[in-house]
Amino acid sequence: MSVSGTITSCDRLVAEGTVDAKLDGCQHVVVAQTGVFRGTVSTDHADVHGRFEGELVVKKRLLVRAAGQVSGTVSYGEIEIECGGRISGQVQRFDSVPGRGKQPDARDRREDDQRGLIIPAAPEGAVAVAPSERLAG
Repeated sequence: MSVSGTITSCDRLVAEGTVDAKLDGCQHVVVAQTGVFRGTVSTDHADVHGRFEGELVVKKRLLVRAAGQVSGTVSYGEIEIECGGRISGQVQRFDSVPGRGKQPDARDRREDDQRGLIIPAAPEGAVAVAPSERLAG
């Protein structure tokens, strides 16, 4: 499956397919091994098993798994790169970016209030195309 546009109101996004989007304020982003995320992301936590290309702002923890690839402009609070994981481009700590300091969590979360979005991979041999759309949880 392929999704493009602006994604809002998402606490957890799992990209198993292709995403070309702007995502702002998501608590946790996971790019699965079959996933590709191109665009701009601002999140608290990111876990990259697949490929990310673009601008990635991770206020807390960025984890690049063994098969993960991150390229572009990246800022992070903490980073862990497993053996085999790759990161390239402009990379810096979040609190060293001008105008960005450590910021407290703006939202108080309750377990029953969390929403998630999973973007599945297309079945083998299938081609999935989705028009640009605005997704709201």
